[in-house]
Formats: sequence, C-alpha cells, structure tokens
Amino acid sequence: MDFLAEIEKDAKGLDFESLSNLKSESQEKINAWLESRRGKFTASEFHRLMGYEDKDTFPKGAETYAIDKAIEILTVRDEESYTNASMDWGNLNEKDAVEKFMEDIGVEVYNYGENQEFQTLGDNIGCTPDGLISTDGGIETKCPNSKTHFSYLKLKNQDQFKKECKNYYWQIQGSMYVTNRKYWYFISYDPRYKDDNKQLKVLKISRNDEDIQKLKGRLIQAIKYRDKQLKSITNV
Repeated sequence: MDFLAEIEKDAKGLDFESLSNLKSESQEKINAWLESRRGKFTASEFHRLMGYEDKDTFPKGAETYAIDKAIEILTVRDEESYTNASMDWGNLNEKDAVEKFMEDIGVEVYNYGENQEFQTLGDNIGCTPDGLISTDGGIETKCPNSKTHFSYLKLKNQDQFKKECKNYYWQIQGSMYVTNRKYWYFISYDPRYKDDNKQLKVLKISRNDEDIQKLKGRLIQAIKYRDKQLKSITNV
C-alpha cells in the first residue's frame, strides 16, 4: 500500500498543519486496511500454504501461518509499523510503475495507488490487487532493488516464473481466485536503469485452474486448522 508515499510526493507547498492532517487521514485508511485483513488468509502469503504442493499432508509452514491468523484474531494489532529504505523506495515508485505500464502496454488500470481495495471471498480469505484491468485482469507491481530487477528481466514465461518466484506466483493465482479473473500482469519497475527499455519488465500470467484447486484445498485445511487452534484456547 502506498497511501503515505503518495501524500508525501504530492504535498509540496502545503503548510505543515495541512500535511499533518493528510498524513493522519492516510494513516487511518492504512489502519482500516490492516484491520480488515486480520485473521484472514491473504494472497500475499498464500505461498506459505503451498509447500510440497502435490502432497496431501498439511505442511509445517502452513500450520505456522494458520496459527499466526488465530493469534491475530485473539490479539489487538500493534500500531507500530516497520519500514526500511527498500520499502520506502517501492512505495514512492509504485504509482509511476503503473502509469508507465499503462503507457507502454496500452491498457487502462483502475483501483491502483491510493485507490487499492481489499477484496474478500467469503469470510476467511482476501487480497489487495495493486490494480485491476477491465473485468478480467489485474496487476502485481514490484519496485525492487536493481539487482532483483535484473533477475526479473531474465524471466521468459509462466513456468519459469512459478519456479523462480513462487511467492508471487501463488499470490497472483490466489488473487485471480479471489477476484474471479482470467489473467494478471507481473510488473517490475526500476527507473535507475539508463536504458528506458530495461526499466519495466512485464510478464502476463494466465489463470491456472489446476493450481487454484490445489490452493483451495490448502485454504480449506488452513481455515480448519486455524479454527481448531482457536477452539483449543477457548476450551482451556
């Protein structure tokens, strides 16, 4: 989410009190977004469910993730948030990445930047797309360091993407599942590259219903395991 980054970027010339009020309003929006996700299994972490994807056993990593969700339900969220230089860089450049993508690819993206929306499927799962395209598409945008972007520039197809970027692959498949869409674009953007043609990497990912079925099975297991953990506490 890049609400604060957008405020800081667009707020030149505002007096200090106005800027403080805008930051406060944006922080409230971020807090509401974070609260809406608590206890839910969200696409950005679906990869934690998908270890040993072809086995019937529920992986230890998935158990840990389900316990984390149970703890979120039982506790009050810590208001402190952690950021670092890489996160700040990503936040500041994400909107530019989407706008360059629209210009280069020739498609219209909505609900991006500060207008991102958390979307749910039922009561237990959800995702926050970085942007949506028409009724069938969406985007996942990254603004990584230059070394990571260099590795993304080498991506050639969906199979390689799944192998080398499993976390983002399952996030994207999960987002298509939640939003009932057919395709998603993975976007990596680094304006520090001197060659304009190397600043933006775009890879179109198609919906894989076979993998989504695997994900659905793990989500069902995860919800049951989370609820079992909650029940074990309430019975103490």
